Amino acid sequence: MRGIIIFLIGSIFVSPVWAANFRSISSITSSTTSSPGDYWSVNHLIQGAGSGFDVNAPHDSSGTGSSYAWVTKQPNGEHGDYFDNAQPNPVLIVDFGTNSSLFEISTWGYSSQNANGVKDFSLRFATDSEGTNGFGTSISYAPTFEAAFSPSTRDSHSFTQTVSARYVEIIITDNWSGFQQGVGGGDRVGLGEIAFEMNGGPNPDPDLDTDFDGLPDSWEIQYGFDPNDDGSIDPENGPDGDVDGDGLPNRDEYFLKSDPTDVRSPDSNTNHLWQARPPKTHVMVVHAHGDDEGIFFGGLLPYTTQVLKLNVVLVMLNSGAPRKDPKIREQEMRNVGWIYGLRSQPIYRRFRGHGDLHGGIKPINNAWNAWDGDITNGLADTNNNGIYDGRDYGAIFMAEQIRRYRPEVLATHDIKGEYGHGAHKATSIVCEDAIAMAADPSLVIANLLPWQVKKFYRHMHGKTNGSHKPDPSSSSALKLFHDFWQEVSVDTDNNGIPDKTPLQVANQALWFHASQGRPKLSTCYANGETNAKWQQHPCEWWELVSSTVGDDTIVPDFEAPNADNHLMIYSGWAKGDFFEHLSVFKDYDFDDLPDDWELDHFSSLQAADPSADDDLDGLDNHYEFITGLDPHVSDQTDLHIQKNPPVVIFSLPPATGVGYERLTRKYKLLFSSDLIDWNTVLLEGTSNGTPITYPIPAGESQGFYRLKVILENVQQ
Repeated sequence: MRGIIIFLIGSIFVSPVWAANFRSISSITSSTTSSPGDYWSVNHLIQGAGSGFDVNAPHDSSGTGSSYAWVTKQPNGEHGDYFDNAQPNPVLIVDFGTNSSLFEISTWGYSSQNANGVKDFSLRFATDSEGTNGFGTSISYAPTFEAAFSPSTRDSHSFTQTVSARYVEIIITDNWSGFQQGVGGGDRVGLGEIAFEMNGGPNPDPDLDTDFDGLPDSWEIQYGFDPNDDGSIDPENGPDGDVDGDGLPNRDEYFLKSDPTDVRSPDSNTNHLWQARPPKTHVMVVHAHGDDEGIFFGGLLPYTTQVLKLNVVLVMLNSGAPRKDPKIREQEMRNVGWIYGLRSQPIYRRFRGHGDLHGGIKPINNAWNAWDGDITNGLADTNNNGIYDGRDYGAIFMAEQIRRYRPEVLATHDIKGEYGHGAHKATSIVCEDAIAMAADPSLVIANLLPWQVKKFYRHMHGKTNGSHKPDPSSSSALKLFHDFWQEVSVDTDNNGIPDKTPLQVANQALWFHASQGRPKLSTCYANGETNAKWQQHPCEWWELVSSTVGDDTIVPDFEAPNADNHLMIYSGWAKGDFFEHLSVFKDYDFDDLPDDWELDHFSSLQAADPSADDDLDGLDNHYEFITGLDPHVSDQTDLHIQKNPPVVIFSLPPATGVGYERLTRKYKLLFSSDLIDWNTVLLEGTSNGTPITYPIPAGESQGFYRLKVILENVQQ
């Protein structure tokens, strides 16, 4: 960590001592290596960690003194100045391995016992693409300096401009021969070391970002990160690094001014031991700003995290109202998320709030203007793609999150913004845009692989004209009444006995949104919305916008309260949760095997390798779980053909037992005449353990049969 140490002894002032942080040098070459030859290796000039000529500026010399520096041989014999008799000027070429921001050079003298040390030198620069034959091509800056004589003092020279270059050419034009009275020599040329500091010295540039990763060099150096690495070499150096494992990536720690190496920072709450975000998540919940995730989405988060124990990622696009510190709302969101049952930090995009623009919060155009960072540009489309920049930025950000965390389900706001809120509408729109973008293999997004969200849900609100029925304009919508949030199913006391409903937990969590006036929860049972000007809204009403696994099953008409707590008949609705036709379960180690099933069959989660074949029957453990076989018994799925009469017979156990809770085992009997086309489905259904037969029609051509087994979530 760079800092100033000032000693005051009486009235005596001792100069500050600066700890140096040097840029890594890959190599240094010398034009004198072959002729006249280097007496001490040019590699001695390379600095790095360790101690050497100046303990206040550590470097990598293998020792101290001239025998560990660089010096040439004597082209003119033991007498005479090296630069007499038309000797070529020595040239050193420094290679950093990649383009680097340079703003100064430091040198250490060769020896105080002779005049061989470098005195005058000049510099030229070349970029990575230009190579060592391109000095001065694109960078015309070519400063000249005089090096200090002393070998024990660091001599630094600042550039008048910052240069981005991979190569530095150092042309030495004179040594100290004849300039140091009473000191002989000068028939060689030598240096102690060369170094280039990284954004250092007494006045570092707080905004310099050498690797363009959004983290200033000064901040990275302070916490021990490499300012030359944007994370492509070591991910921990980049904006997504998380050294302390608190679930907050470096970009968030920098924004919050917290310590990225201390798990207790920024919250100083050791009870909140956040985990890294899951590399694969079941549900991604996207909300415009803090408290929406509870008011409008009801018991969704407590239900998915604490009842179903699924991997959930929460994304918040805006962290605060205009002119308010977003850190406050994010702190509240972390506290709220912990109550919900989240154990990985929410993701914050920090789009600008737009409530102070003309027309307030409702116009969606205000959201686009605020989200593109320039509220004066009048809905700019700077890349002329026909889409407002704010919408583009939102969609690209969300597409990256989808590819990074690979959710099965994404849930977000009503397309009409619940009560017309423009940021809610914008959030809903960019989520739909992002789902298409994330699945498009032709799009390069953060170098992440494409991912297809299986099911996309929007919260579905009543009309703002006073009706509390689902929006008539969405009469063809695939409507889902999200059940289970009124059941006592959450164990908040950690004693193994459920004591609260998911809605009660959501209400409890919402009280931590103190800056929002501590709202209470609105539900279709109207149990506590306190702001009379807001229309009651049902958090259980959802719309299935898209699905790759089939529509939710419509159930017979049922009766339930509406937003006014009046009973109504729900006709043409599905009733359950978001996970019908999917296979989701508690999976701490993200290996597509339920934790409970693994621990029922193996000594630990780590011992259960889904690709292993522990019983040596040719079937891996993942297949054994899907088909209901025992991973420690050499067995096979029963599928055979009886000749007289010709019948295909197969049998599968029902999905019962440890690890199969809320799952059903379905099958498809497939036919192919050529082992290539398996699109013919002969039978499909749900297994119950009894043998199933398929009579082969008389005269059917010769072919092949395959059994496809699928585990799906069922509605309770």
